[in-house]
Amino acid sequence: MKKLVLVFNLLLILSLNIFSQQNFWEATSGPFAGHIISFTINSNGDIFAGAYSGGIFRSTDNGETWLKLEGIPDYDFQVLKVNSADVLFAGMPGGIFRSTNNGNSWEELAGEIQNNNVWSLAIDTSDYIYAGTASSGVLRSTDNGETWTVINTGLTNLGIPALANNSAGHLFAGTYSGIYKSTDNGNTWNLKNNGITSNIFSQIAVDDSDNVFVGTYDAGMFRSSNNGENWSHLNTLTNISTLSINSNNELLVGFHDGFGGKLFRSTNLGNDWTQVNFGLYINAIFAVTTKTNNQIYIGSYSGIFRSTNNGGTWKEIKFGLTDKWIKCLTVDSNNNIFVGTEYGGISRTTDNGKNWIGSNNGISTRSISFVKSDSGNIIYVGTNVDKKVFRSNDNGQNWTELINLITNDPIRSFAINQDNHLFAGSYGSGVFRSTDGGENWTQANNGLTQLSIYSLAVNSSGNIFAGTFNGIFRSTDNGDNWTLKSNGLTNSRIHCMLINNDDYLFAGTMGGLFFSTDNGENWIERSNGLSSNSTSSLTVNSTNMLLLGNSGGVYRSIDNGEYWSLRNDGLANYSISSLIFNSSDIAFAGTNGDGVFRSINSTTSVENINILPTAFVLNQNYPNPFNPSTKISWQSPVSGWQTLKVYDVLGNEVTTLVNEYRPAGSYEVEFKSTVGSHQLANGIYFYRLQVESFVETKKMILLK
Repeated sequence: MKKLVLVFNLLLILSLNIFSQQNFWEATSGPFAGHIISFTINSNGDIFAGAYSGGIFRSTDNGETWLKLEGIPDYDFQVLKVNSADVLFAGMPGGIFRSTNNGNSWEELAGEIQNNNVWSLAIDTSDYIYAGTASSGVLRSTDNGETWTVINTGLTNLGIPALANNSAGHLFAGTYSGIYKSTDNGNTWNLKNNGITSNIFSQIAVDDSDNVFVGTYDAGMFRSSNNGENWSHLNTLTNISTLSINSNNELLVGFHDGFGGKLFRSTNLGNDWTQVNFGLYINAIFAVTTKTNNQIYIGSYSGIFRSTNNGGTWKEIKFGLTDKWIKCLTVDSNNNIFVGTEYGGISRTTDNGKNWIGSNNGISTRSISFVKSDSGNIIYVGTNVDKKVFRSNDNGQNWTELINLITNDPIRSFAINQDNHLFAGSYGSGVFRSTDGGENWTQANNGLTQLSIYSLAVNSSGNIFAGTFNGIFRSTDNGDNWTLKSNGLTNSRIHCMLINNDDYLFAGTMGGLFFSTDNGENWIERSNGLSSNSTSSLTVNSTNMLLLGNSGGVYRSIDNGEYWSLRNDGLANYSISSLIFNSSDIAFAGTNGDGVFRSINSTTSVENINILPTAFVLNQNYPNPFNPSTKISWQSPVSGWQTLKVYDVLGNEVTTLVNEYRPAGSYEVEFKSTVGSHQLANGIYFYRLQVESFVETKKMILLK
């Protein structure tokens, strides 16, 4: 009988632990795109793509599908290289990772290379590895990365953004003070700048005839046909970001000019150039690689594009690549979720984020400022770079530009009233109104004293509210006239607004959240429990449960903002850009760096009613690695004395962040790399939470 009771108690404890540790959020599978900054191809033709804060992806089918490789952190993998044995090396701001099995598993290399910001890599015919760093010069490994030696003799500048070697094993290093060459495996370096008019180098490449090509940020390209002794100026293309040479010795140069990425090709050693990326809607090109049969791959803010006819036509190939930078969300009446991203355009999901479809046909650029659905499931989208608005009548499959909405400023906010009249808030030109579905527009600014409109909202009576950097304006006559309504607002910089089911107004500002029950006549601050006063997004479900997003994560309130509790469990990123509920009251959160998350359950289910945490949780700090600061959050189901301390790797106490009695709840603090007047060194640190008998320690990395 005692054994039976013990077994029952054990099962009860296990079940309670499982329930109490259930996350609120889970990651969706997309949307697709990705910010790709590096490429390499192995001898089997497998393509590897390094992403900005997104890890490494591999394609074994010429880019049709991509697999995110496990066992490697989501760092910025700035450079990828393979040696003659197909060992893969990945350079990032904290050193180099190595894989000996095609990316299936990884190890971080130790020694001198560790904690260095690796900008460039070169591998010679002896499989010696050369790493160019941001501030430590060049390091060399002769044993497959096991050990490293600093080789800087003769270098007068230790920032090395570019490295390359020719067939004789001579090395070329681009620095911020010129081009250097080494003929003795990097033991000594000599300046080789004759004819070069720039000191800001981005890329170096060597063709089969040992012609050396150098790309700069400010003076175009240069070529040397005599091993770097003299250089010829080839063009004045500025902001060169990538340089590649295909199997036909044709040059491919990618760059960005602030308005879009462009790709140029030369078939005669750089003497003449032709643009070959017409029809591509990309903001910037960061990486280019080539395969045989005239295949070109572009890595950009907007994902990966492939041409199989040497740049004649292009295809987006991003299945499996995750776009992490989310700008905005909307949901239509069929529960289709549309996501606007920072660089990858619009994606759509019809199954709550399990699968995603790119929906950009007709959209000119891929930096999205807003996305909004009306009652008839017509979708409207704004773009940042070219400052346009597009409309889709077929669920996002095709888009038409609203050509009569003419403004020199991007549209940042959009609202639709009960009559399907459209209101577009611009960043500098005020409000535009359309009463015919976007065919024609009229400026509606009478009474507005601030024309940068950050948010728009419409209540059930048709009153319109415009949030600006100078308070909130209200119109009761369809936008014909506006009146300032900021009584009680202690911060007038309005980021977002929300109207709940009772027509109560909520305004997220740079300095807290504010609440109005009288149509905006008076405002009361409702920031209790918020660790950050700057609110980026707001949403409400069918039961008036509020979710608020800011740089500290997602907060929930069930009492009109009187009290807020942190709901970050399951989030990989606490920087929230957008929030939305679907008709089933499932919440979706867009993040700045980790894609879209979804609440595991409906927010009206029993599991999501309790406010106080049911278990101790010490979350991983974010960001990690960090510089100059990071945030540490935790939850305590009991009231008690709480201490949070930081230690170095030797166990020495660095600082005490918390040492006080606190009630049960969710908390967050910021840890800065400067403690008092002391600047902490790069490396590993530990933070330790103790609440009563609960003790937990986690590791974090300071990386400058």
